[in-house]
Amino acid sequence: MNKPLLIKTLADVEALEAEPWQNRLAHETVFHAIEAQAAQEPRRMAIQFLATGRLDDDVQSLTYAEFAARIRRAANLFRSLGVEREDVVSFLVPPLPASHYGLWGASVAGIASPINFLMQAEAIAEIIAGSGAKVLVAYQDADEGFGIDDKVEKIKALVPGLDHILRIGGGDDDFDAVLAKFDGDGLDFDDHPIRDDVAFYIHTGGTTGTPKLARVTHGGILFKSWSTPAMQGLKSDEVMFGAGPLYHIGGIEPASAVPFANGMTILIPGPLGFRNRELIANYWKYFAKFGLTRLYGVPTSYTAINNVPVDGADISMIRDRVAVGSAPLSAELAISMEKKTGVQLANLYGLTEAAAAISIAPPDGEVRHGSCGIRYPYVDIKIVVLDAGHKSWTECSADESGEIIIKGPCVTPGYLNAAHNEGLFTDDGYLVTGDIGRMDADGYLWITGRAKDIIIRGGHNIDPQVTEESLYKHEAVQIAGAVGRPDAYAGEMPVAYVQLKEGNHADGDALQAFARENVAERAAAPSEVFILDAMPLTAIGKVNKRVLRLDAAKRHFDAALGDLGAGVGIEVEERAATGLTLVVTAPDAETGAEITARLQPYALAHEVNAG
Repeated sequence: MNKPLLIKTLADVEALEAEPWQNRLAHETVFHAIEAQAAQEPRRMAIQFLATGRLDDDVQSLTYAEFAARIRRAANLFRSLGVEREDVVSFLVPPLPASHYGLWGASVAGIASPINFLMQAEAIAEIIAGSGAKVLVAYQDADEGFGIDDKVEKIKALVPGLDHILRIGGGDDDFDAVLAKFDGDGLDFDDHPIRDDVAFYIHTGGTTGTPKLARVTHGGILFKSWSTPAMQGLKSDEVMFGAGPLYHIGGIEPASAVPFANGMTILIPGPLGFRNRELIANYWKYFAKFGLTRLYGVPTSYTAINNVPVDGADISMIRDRVAVGSAPLSAELAISMEKKTGVQLANLYGLTEAAAAISIAPPDGEVRHGSCGIRYPYVDIKIVVLDAGHKSWTECSADESGEIIIKGPCVTPGYLNAAHNEGLFTDDGYLVTGDIGRMDADGYLWITGRAKDIIIRGGHNIDPQVTEESLYKHEAVQIAGAVGRPDAYAGEMPVAYVQLKEGNHADGDALQAFARENVAERAAAPSEVFILDAMPLTAIGKVNKRVLRLDAAKRHFDAALGDLGAGVGIEVEERAATGLTLVVTAPDAETGAEITARLQPYALAHEVNAG
């Protein structure tokens, strides 16, 4: 699939839409696209795997013929365990070859539901129970420290309706050993999935209570397997890292569905992926050895990668544009990486409810740093003012901030639990994202805030309620509020503010330790806890997160720049065009240059004024 399209501006996207989107898709599902690839080029490499992620590992490989056969085996296995079209198979798996053919096999037999295995067992059990899963496939821990084995034992007790548990990597119910008993030449059932069927339930973040499971259809993810290569300039001969977490839509769509539906090759660098420090330290050598064609990383990893010298490694095969998602990307970091490699980093906008990315800089057009580019073909993005019930809307003018609503073939039909769909769609069918942004006159999208208050830590979407509930378990806490504060590495870190009950005493360090012990999701543990005499509240008595965000940013930059002397002024403002914005005044040009250098890794908008 050499790129046949030239997309420079929004007008080129609009020209594509003259043809119905259904005509762009050659298959019914991603699985059928994989089968077609296996028939056309059976020996083409689908997966290369390094068991520990080391450069000197023996490479384990799967051709497309072998990959398609294992997907069919997995589908037949799950059907033998009672999984029908609307039944669910849950997964607690890192990136592994078996994870991929297991997930796609489950989506063929029923519905696949990958879950963040880093969450506590109780939170995982709630998601499994909420989905009604009949089967669980879980990784058999080696030396990675995931703790999956202990969690599986707890889950058995917490979800008594779970009929079968299979393990990847060993044990009496070893997934691959059981798989080998089933036919890989064809499917043993006739009700093969169609585009309108649900392929995946993807949870939208670590939650407590009833989980939010977004329904992702076969048609939606197949559409993205066409539109993502079109909008990112991807070709069929790509060799890419397959290191995205498979419980995240970013691991399912761009790191699995897109390459496999288009005959590309992925390299899986062990179950730890980019948590492996050796992978970061030797980053450029992987490109030289395996012929990788695209940079890979989220903003947190690019911050570290930017400090790794190329040191003579041959990176000439790397192509000149790469998409970056999961969290905001600072313009300074993008420019620095481009100077280092000649590769442009283009930030995208995506969400689980739209099967990942829906806007990015046009592949043959301009990258505007700080923007998320233009919309994908057939995806309508509007900036609006919504009425109170999300029933109707008024569209904003160019460069005017408002809430982002979307419509298109990749948009979810809704969450599994109907209660979560209240206010999710407008009367005319647009999905309300909860994000705030603006659209410039050329159709470039700029994200300026999040109405949902989600904290994005290194690509992890953290519901602040998870952080807050860990603190409410403490007997001294009256009110808790959690927000994200800027971080040079992770993009944001969760911090919490607490108002204590009258007559009670506790310090911030003790409450932080308590929260870390009691939080449902490790990433949601607060990095700091601040005690307030009185929590700032809105007019209707809710915690005023806007005030807390401004305060958290001010505290952080007071500390980060405090050693530069009393002549440095630090203010944090909320602006319509750029959202939260840091404004720093410096007494002289030299100090201004030092401040600018220190702020380079931050995605937060900022300006430095030197006197």
